[in-house]
Amino acid sequence: MKPFRPSRPSRGAPRGLPGDSAVITASPVTAGFLAPRPGTREITPLDNEVVELALLLPRWQAEALEDAAHARGLTAGQLLRKLVGATLKDSKAGN
Repeated sequence: MKPFRPSRPSRGAPRGLPGDSAVITASPVTAGFLAPRPGTREITPLDNEVVELALLLPRWQAEALEDAAHARGLTAGQLLRKLVGATLKDSKAGN
């Protein structure tokens, strides 16, 4: 049985309502997504146990991640948490 997957706009199609203004930039840097400055944190604590990470991916990678996650019955976030957990576990085993 295929997992439920909500529909989404087709790839490459304009999003939003007609007449909505949109800002299109050539790169994340020009959009204000700069690398963190030395000495600054890349995580945003939400509480004592959970943090938020900013992650910028090329569109094709984000769409492939979502497709791979949905094929496994997971969300993209769930798949990323599994990958991070497995990677950290493997790195501890190698030490």
